[in-house]
Amino acid sequence: MAAVVPTGFATADPLPDDALRAAGPPRYPRPSRLATPLPVSPPKAAAGAERLGRHRPILAGGAVRPPRRR
Repeated sequence: MAAVVPTGFATADPLPDDALRAAGPPRYPRPSRLATPLPVSPPKAAAGAERLGRHRPILAGGAVRPPRRR
């Protein structure tokens, strides 16, 4: 199996090493930022996000915090 290499946007051409070094190390979001509720607007989109459960905070690993019982 061939190794997967980073490619340029919308191309199959591999990125040159100097372009990879210029981008710096990968950046990941802080877990505290993932726990912040997602603001959604306009109201129609907010209603859809609520129905999908995306208005709740997202936990590390992409899990969605379950809704609170009322």
